[in-house]
Amino acid sequence: MPDSTVHHATFTLTRDLDATPERVWGAFAREDLKSRWFGANADAVIVERTFDFRPGGHERALAQWRNGMMTDFQCQYHDIVEGQHILYVYDMFVGGWKMSVSLATIQVEAKDGKTRLTITEQGAYFGEKGAMHAAGREQGTAGLLDALAASLND
Repeated sequence: MPDSTVHHATFTLTRDLDATPERVWGAFAREDLKSRWFGANADAVIVERTFDFRPGGHERALAQWRNGMMTDFQCQYHDIVEGQHILYVYDMFVGGWKMSVSLATIQVEAKDGKTRLTITEQGAYFGEKGAMHAAGREQGTAGLLDALAASLND
């Protein structure tokens, strides 16, 4: 019988980015700009990507990691207010196993000539290692925000 354990976790990360809110927004709203930082790293290659940034739209990033592991990010956008916030729900699969379902909210605000970006994620992580996966997700999201910041300097 499969493990039915569910671990719930919430985290909030904030970054003050040295870019205009319009530029930061574009890094989420435009596929070419998002591809520069989301899933782009030396350890993984995106093997399939779909991108439909609108309320009701879907995004998918299927990646193969250097060690052979496959990850599959599948999201649906629920609410988008241009230049202000994005709310989406996503499933994360690792090696075909559904690891988690999360509700994420991204807020973009002008602040002191820069942009304050805040992401809050509420997740349900499955299996006996759910707490470990939750901690890893927060760490991974922090890494994505670092990659976003670096992409804004290109």
